[in-house]
Amino acid sequence: MVHLSYRRSDDKGALAIIVALFATTVFILGALTVELGAAREGHRAAQAAADAGALAGAGAMYNSSGQLRLRTAIARAKEYAQRNDTERSGMSAETYWELCDAPPPAAGWENEPDGRDTGTDCITFRRGENGRWAKVRVVTPPKDTAGFFGAATRKIRGVAEAESTPRVTGFDVPCLLCVRDDLRGGGGSITATGGNVSIRDDLTFSATGGAEVTGGSTVYWGDWNEQGISLPEPAEGNGSPPEDPFGDLPPPPITADTARVGSDSCAAGNYTSIDGCTSFGPGIYVITGGDVRLTVGASGVLLYLTCSQGSGSDIRPRACSSAESPIGAALRGAGTQPVSISGMATGPYQGFAVFVDRGNSARQSLVGQSTLEVHGAVYAPNTAATVGNDGPGQFIGYGPVVVGDLELAGPPNRPMLFNAADNPTLPAGTPEGLRLTK
Repeated sequence: MVHLSYRRSDDKGALAIIVALFATTVFILGALTVELGAAREGHRAAQAAADAGALAGAGAMYNSSGQLRLRTAIARAKEYAQRNDTERSGMSAETYWELCDAPPPAAGWENEPDGRDTGTDCITFRRGENGRWAKVRVVTPPKDTAGFFGAATRKIRGVAEAESTPRVTGFDVPCLLCVRDDLRGGGGSITATGGNVSIRDDLTFSATGGAEVTGGSTVYWGDWNEQGISLPEPAEGNGSPPEDPFGDLPPPPITADTARVGSDSCAAGNYTSIDGCTSFGPGIYVITGGDVRLTVGASGVLLYLTCSQGSGSDIRPRACSSAESPIGAALRGAGTQPVSISGMATGPYQGFAVFVDRGNSARQSLVGQSTLEVHGAVYAPNTAATVGNDGPGQFIGYGPVVVGDLELAGPPNRPMLFNAADNPTLPAGTPEGLRLTK
């Protein structure tokens, strides 16, 4: 009996140990389940906030006319990310984004796109394949969640990227002459008929210079030195200055064909020089470098002034952003005789006559030895490059002219003339696609 009692006591002890181990395991599994559920919920909420912010920012990047709106995109990304972060939606926006501890932006991502400071490394932008701003990246500020049994904490963030893909179908251009940086008028003068003159930064003239605008106004967003004779008097702009009206228009296509020297009757294609062309067929002329002086008229053409790669007999066009040198082809106005050209009649570049690569830093001149008359849009937006009137001739434009920096020379009795378009309507841009990419 003693022996049997001893074995029965031993079985009870073993059972107690088994029950204790089982209970401990169940407790641990239960705690892990709770903590993993909390972590999963935290990740879900953070990701939802990041997704909402990225989609809102990308969706607001372009308006219905295809105009870039970076400030609006930044504000929407911040607003919708915080609004959808359910645990901190009541926090002030300033406090919320001060919590950001994301690393500095990776290569290609910027937190100051075109000088629009997002104020945080958690909101960054990236350009698309066509060189236009297209992507928004949002990283939510970190949240701590308890680790195993509260003994440690780990940070939870949401990361999302969204892309807006604009489709070009038409443009609503708010200015006849759009200067994206300074207009340094000196003693020169401009006359604009049927539209506005917009200067994103400073406006200066000497006592003999000035701007005469009929059917519009002269508006600046920097400083005006209050000299010269301008009618009406320039006005200081309200709110944000206008964005590049053609900012979402992809650059003209470039083929890998070798560029040639133009001579006799020229057809659309790649050229190192078009000075020797005696006539131009309709189409896009991709010009890789050197000075471009127009000596004969042309109709239905687009002159695309870009950069090059190669040397000798094997020079090919290349976008200035990826070329060895950003100094590309330079327009030098008309030659010794008056010249008139008109832009493309149809297609995505309908109404455009001159398109300077956005990365081309060569100085451009709309004025050469004689009068250059352009029926169509002239687009040379690089704010690091100057557009001027470097010759004794004159420029007469019919259509919008967008330049980065405008510098005038010459007497006021030979003004640059800007007139409302008389060519086919420019195509207008509207957003085509919006999607999360990460």
